[in-house]
Amino acid sequence: MQKLYAGLCGFLVALSSANVHAQWVPVTSNIRFTREILADGKLVTRQVKDGLFYRTDNGSTLTHWTHGDLDPKQPSGELFDNQKVLTYQVFYEAKKAVEEAPMLSAPRRPDYDMDLKPVGSDSVEGVPCDTIAVEFAGPKMKQQRVGSACVARDLGLMLKQETTFNKPNGTTIHTLLEMHDIKLNVPPDKNEFDIVQTFAISKKPDNRAASRPE
Repeated sequence: MQKLYAGLCGFLVALSSANVHAQWVPVTSNIRFTREILADGKLVTRQVKDGLFYRTDNGSTLTHWTHGDLDPKQPSGELFDNQKVLTYQVFYEAKKAVEEAPMLSAPRRPDYDMDLKPVGSDSVEGVPCDTIAVEFAGPKMKQQRVGSACVARDLGLMLKQETTFNKPNGTTIHTLLEMHDIKLNVPPDKNEFDIVQTFAISKKPDNRAASRPE
């Protein structure tokens, strides 16, 4: 039976459970996210932000957007604590973080992506990855394919995701999330993950996007 996996951009990738045992590979990488809105084929707006992605040997991850088109009212980072199975939306400038309602009941395993169904193969900076169909579903909208992700299944790591979504009003939203300067087996500085100990933490009771805490 298939389940749905939410990617970094909130889209859905079909997968099923796996039984392969593996170990988490630490990762340190740069990351870039580009979002374009087009109308009648012409570019209306383009937003680009760059940052850092870290993963520890226990599967915890941290994304920190450091520069580019950043909205001070929105989180500039996200921490996932794989041991406590908690996600925090991080406001670095305010030194505050919002704990989200849990989405998982148990820690993620390194083999979580092994049963993703590839539709092709690719590579990012020499790291082999499988091309996986990305799907989107919304209110009054059937699930549909909107792009693809490049997933190194043996590493449990999404290296790239590109989507194109056509809205009912005729506009098109194009997004590209891509890692670069990827360093495998390079553990991040553990101090980067001390957010819960050093930032003011508040809790959010539901899964709506976090707003800046006052």
